[in-house]
Amino acid sequence: MILRYKACTLILILLAVINLAAVVIPLQLDWWNSQSYKFFPGDDDSSAGWDNFYKLKAAVDTTFSNGLRARLALTNQEQRLASQVIIDEALLDFVCRQTAMRFSVCDFGFGKDFFFYNRRTADKLHKRNALTEFRWQGVNIAQSFGETTSRIGLGGNSLNRFLAEYDFQYKGDALGLQLYGIYVHNDSHYSVHMFNAGYDATAVLKHLRFHFAGECSYYIKSGVYPQMDNWHAVSEISYNPINSFSLIISSDLKTTPTSTDIQDMNEICLQHSLKRVVGMIGYRTQSLPGERAHTGFFDLDYSPHKDISVGFFFDYNDLTQSRDYSQAGIQTTFRMR
Repeated sequence: MILRYKACTLILILLAVINLAAVVIPLQLDWWNSQSYKFFPGDDDSSAGWDNFYKLKAAVDTTFSNGLRARLALTNQEQRLASQVIIDEALLDFVCRQTAMRFSVCDFGFGKDFFFYNRRTADKLHKRNALTEFRWQGVNIAQSFGETTSRIGLGGNSLNRFLAEYDFQYKGDALGLQLYGIYVHNDSHYSVHMFNAGYDATAVLKHLRFHFAGECSYYIKSGVYPQMDNWHAVSEISYNPINSFSLIISSDLKTTPTSTDIQDMNEICLQHSLKRVVGMIGYRTQSLPGERAHTGFFDLDYSPHKDISVGFFFDYNDLTQSRDYSQAGIQTTFRMR
């Protein structure tokens, strides 16, 4: 109820500002949907089941003549039978020459735009950050000098209490680099002070594209936990000899604060497009608690319009300890700008 009241209040404030400024606000709408069915060989239908995922996001975004920009995005609560609308992001930007100030409520993190996590709509990290992510409520100040930008921010939330971050970005024609550091007063999992530092780098060399991101976390010793640390690295190499063909090799490696064992997830994917049809076939292997999974997958997507896509996918999952199973489903996406 409180969250719904806050959302309504933000909408009314934004509409009031829009009315005073007498501007036309573009509406943005995103829809993702996935429905699949799991098949277990040799068992009856009671052991199989449907797996549903959907997400609807609506946003208004405008830039005013006096250097102000306002954006409000609402989304449904994912994977719920009775969906509840929540604030995905709300921000107000003020830009003066090379300096920008942002007041925002949003999911804040690093490691964006990996094909690894955006191939399938139903992936839990679809359109999200592959590395550290927090719920941010605070202010950021950014200063730009040519192709570089430095940013510092102070914020927090009810769980992490206080957050402080600094990052440096460089964006060139063939090279991009981001370095960042974060202080978390109350870590989400262990409730101790935590320092986090990492990078996100991209490079393009003719038909090759490299995307690497990684971070290290340091947890201060407390009365319950000893001093702990862990690391997380995501890498991706894309080979694109012609416009219609791509080979993508991806890897995700990480440890946990309580274990030095490396958890891994690796994937290779061949992608081919023919006019409005895109096909993908590949193989993924990953470590799971107490076992390992090997997955062969096939995706086929058709786009009757540049903002609409309808697709079919099929997976075969071979697990070392649990039962093997197959999964088939459909997924749809829609974008309105």
